[in-house]
Amino acid sequence: MELLGGGIFTTDGQEWLQHRKISSHMFSSGQLKRRMTDAFMTHSVLLAERIAKGIEEGSGVMKTDMQPMLFCFTFDSICAVAFGLDVHSMDNARDREFQQAYDDLNEIVSYRFKAPALLFKLKR
Repeated sequence: MELLGGGIFTTDGQEWLQHRKISSHMFSSGQLKRRMTDAFMTHSVLLAERIAKGIEEGSGVMKTDMQPMLFCFTFDSICAVAFGLDVHSMDNARDREFQQAYDDLNEIVSYRFKAPALLFKLKR
């Protein structure tokens, strides 16, 4: 089975057309713009609160690693826009299991596109 399954990104012809008709209603420009604005504004406020908590009182020095916070901000925002889900990963920023799995997946997918096709087929 392919990594991306049998959805809109991996099909052709009639099957692709069917997936396209279903998804086109979800991603009209007006709806997408509204959902993006709402999601990014909501999650920006949450991110600002997390950053404020990470600044040591009095010294103004940041004592928090920003990379996991920005990962969670992006992940939460995209999940809200694309799937209508609020996954609250910023609330669980210390749980790095999913983040590590996501980073591993990105590395594998990147390797797939960089590696010669024959080599990738042999490794499957």
